[in-house]
Parts: sequence; C-alpha cells; structure tokens
Amino acid sequence: KIFNRSDESRAIFASTHNCRLLAMHDFVGAHSPVNGRADDYIDHDDRLIHLAQCTPLQRVEWSHARAANCQIWLKRDDLVHHAVSGNKLFKLFHPVKHALSSGCQGLISFGGRHSNHLYALAKLSQALKLPSAAIVRGDEINPNCERGTLLDELRGLGMQLQPVARSVYRQKNQIEFLSTLRRQFPSYYIIPEGGEGLLGAQGFADYALGLKRQLQTANTHIDSVWLACGTGTTLAGLATSDLNLQAVCALAAQERQAYKIAIEQLTCQLRQKLNATPAKANPVGWHGFDVPFGKLPPPML
Repeated sequence: KIFNRSDESRAIFASTHNCRLLAMHDFVGAHSPVNGRADDYIDHDDRLIHLAQCTPLQRVEWSHARAANCQIWLKRDDLVHHAVSGNKLFKLFHPVKHALSSGCQGLISFGGRHSNHLYALAKLSQALKLPSAAIVRGDEINPNCERGTLLDELRGLGMQLQPVARSVYRQKNQIEFLSTLRRQFPSYYIIPEGGEGLLGAQGFADYALGLKRQLQTANTHIDSVWLACGTGTTLAGLATSDLNLQAVCALAAQERQAYKIAIEQLTCQLRQKLNATPAKANPVGWHGFDVPFGKLPPPML
C-alpha cells in the first residue's frame, strides 16, 4: 500500500505494516569510495556485480517512517564514482562493452543541456580515449557561448556538441533520423538517450545480483525498492531480478499507459535474453506525478 500523509513535509512512504524499504540514491558529484577509474569496469560483468556490492546501505532514521513501523535504507550509488555516478555506469556498461567489441571509433548519444548521462559518457569516452559526440535538445543553444556550464565542460572533455530543434530531437528514435546520424558519424556507436534500452537494463540485472549478495552478507531483508524513474531502464533491470520483492516502486514524472507498457515489454525482453528465473518478474508499483521530468516543485518534493 502507498499513501500520502498530510503533514508539512508532504511525505510519501510505504506500507504501515513492518515494511523494509530500500531507496536508491543516484545523485552525481560525490567522492567515490571505490578505487579505480571508470573505464576499469567495462571489461567484466562480474566486476560490475562487485561494484554494486561496494556502495553502502545506509539506514535512514525518520520519524514518519518510524511511526509507520517502516524501516528505510538508502543505497548510496552516488558514491560509485566522482563523475560516472549513480545509475550511469550500470546503464552504460553493456552498451559501451558492445561498442568496443564492434570496433567502433567513437560514441554518440542524446540529451539536454543539463544531462548527467552526457557528462558520464564524455568522462568515460575520455578515459577510453574514444571521440564522443552528442545531439543536444534545443537549437537555441550555442555551445561556444555556454561558458561555465555543463555544456562548456562537455566541450572541454572533447565531446562534439550538435544542438537541434526540439521538433527534430523528438525524432531521435526514428529510422530515418538514425540513418542520417550514421552517415554523419559513420564509425560511431549510437547509445540511446539516458542509456535506455535492453543493454542498459541488463546492467541493472547485474546490479540486482550484486545487491542480493550485499543484502545476504548484511543479513538484511527488504520488501520493496523505490527509485526515481525516467526512461524506465533501471526499473526494468531490477524488475527482472530474483530479489523476491513485493514491488519495485517507481516515482515517475508522468504516469502514462504507453510508458508503462514499454517498460513491461522491456522487462519481458530482458528476461528472455537472460533466461531469467523465477517465471515472473518482480511486481512494479507506480506513483505518477503530472509534471515535466526533472521539474518537481518544492511542495511536491
């Protein structure tokens, strides 16, 4: 059960009956406790699984949760790496691994002017000594006039930026648009926006295995995992796992039926790819907000 509590914090939390909740924390920018460079984790799946075990589980003491007899842990994935942080490395792992095996000579992806995904990709490309490029949403952007911004830093990392109109950007998954992009960047490997898709979700199937081992070592059981949901790629990877959860719960910017169906299809594809057991995926719980992604107003927060 999910319910809203009418207090000044407008908190949202789970179940009134002995619930054990894991919240995933993936903000970028903290210093990493894990030794090694970001590119050190591209070659071996077992290292990705091990990395998921390294980020600490932090118990959260909160009066509202305590009153509801709910225990909360925060999975500190912001500590994965100082630049390729949060869920970014896990979603980029398999696409970049596939790109390297295909002999590509560069990486290209999509994002807005504040994209953590593009920042992570630029850092990773630099570490791998691969050229990188990005299709940036908004033709009003002039990369040469973006001093002191994220786009300026991306240029400093060697990423080639190509702003396009929003109407053009919306075509980024269409065959004709991608064919044009391949002609323009013939030797580049195209990574979907945010690491979306089957390969990105596979990284979080690996993550879930690492999390399962971490929970077993800590002798800790959780009932549900909560995370902010953008493309739904992280959600699909976790839903595929055998964590035996009551639910993987998404805090989604928009609760649209087509969006849900797409994630269900992605989960099904991933389970087939991995020959996943048990027969059914973990249930997915939804809590939608009718606001643009990344723009929650303070009262809702």
